Amino acid sequence: MRRRNKPRGLKALAALLSAAAITFLALRFSTTPPRALVKSESKASAALRAVRAADARTRDAEARAADADHVAQEAKGDAERREELNQALRARAQAADAAASAAEAREQASNARAAAAERRAAQAEAALEAREQARNATQFLKCAHRAKAYGAAWLARTELLARQPLSQDKNALEYASFHILTESIRLGATALKAADDSFWVNHVSGYEHNVKRREGAEAAENSVNAMVQVLTNKLCIPRTRPPTSTLALIPFYSGLARDGARKDGIDSEDLPNTGNAHSMSSGATKLKTLKAVLCSVLSFCKAALVGVCTSRDYESVTKLLGTLPAGQARAVLLNCEQTPAYLPYELLRLVQRHAKGTLNATHVAPAARPVVPFSRRWPLSSFCTTRRTTRSTSKARRCATSSTF
Repeated sequence: MRRRNKPRGLKALAALLSAAAITFLALRFSTTPPRALVKSESKASAALRAVRAADARTRDAEARAADADHVAQEAKGDAERREELNQALRARAQAADAAASAAEAREQASNARAAAAERRAAQAEAALEAREQARNATQFLKCAHRAKAYGAAWLARTELLARQPLSQDKNALEYASFHILTESIRLGATALKAADDSFWVNHVSGYEHNVKRREGAEAAENSVNAMVQVLTNKLCIPRTRPPTSTLALIPFYSGLARDGARKDGIDSEDLPNTGNAHSMSSGATKLKTLKAVLCSVLSFCKAALVGVCTSRDYESVTKLLGTLPAGQARAVLLNCEQTPAYLPYELLRLVQRHAKGTLNATHVAPAARPVVPFSRRWPLSSFCTTRRTTRSTSKARRCATSSTF
């Protein structure tokens, strides 16, 4: 069995050696490659180089792209950092604005508190002033009858005078008050009278007669002069014009009254009609009294109009008015030289026509016609009339502003 296997191994070896020899010979004769193969290899090398170059370019582009992406990433990072910084700055600015708004709000709140405190203080002050005014305010009594309301002087609104009929001539001086009181009540108005001495008058002729009965005519004249001098010293002082639009009407007659002359045994038949006037004071004393009256009424009236019946009185009153503040008073000569009793009614009719808008120069004496434009200068809201009386200044001012006629 073993002897049979030996020849097979030799044959295999021989076959192997033959194949190797053939391969060697083939390699030997194939050292110079064929031309087609060389060209193929050249093309392959060029393609390989192209591929390699393209690959290099690709890698270079990728590198550049990577660099660009890196730069972009850095730029993005920078932008994000800048945005974060801007956001931080905006946040700080907003915080600063919020702080400023808070400070402004605190200031406004402080100002509001201060304003509220000022308002409360003003309200408290106004309340105190109102209480003080209420405490000092004039209290009035309603008068249903002219006799109860009579006080020889009155204060009325212009429109009330305009609505009334013109005053009529009467021999009783009191009717100058009775007319307006009666007509006011008829028109539905209320006559008021001060409950205290807030608005008062000195009845000069009454005082004169009381002294005369006790001490005689000379003592009466001296006493009236002394009283008037005290009032003049008190009332005729420098003062500013009051902020009112009230005109004071004052009838003035310096002559001898019939009634007074008869009581002294003087023939009064040739004297002008003076009605029931009964003063025995001299013309000089009456002129002094007029000055005290003017100083009193001009403390709360814007202007005064003095009505007279004679040229002599017109001249003396005009001279007297020259001693008072310019432009505040004027004398007017009316058509009543023979009937001084009608002087109050002539004067009232003058201002009533003014209030009604019907006043013209024909309604006054020729010498008095310059008073018409004087009267038209005043847009008057009220009239105050008096007959030879003097009155309290400060208290009368309260009455003038509180009057509800």
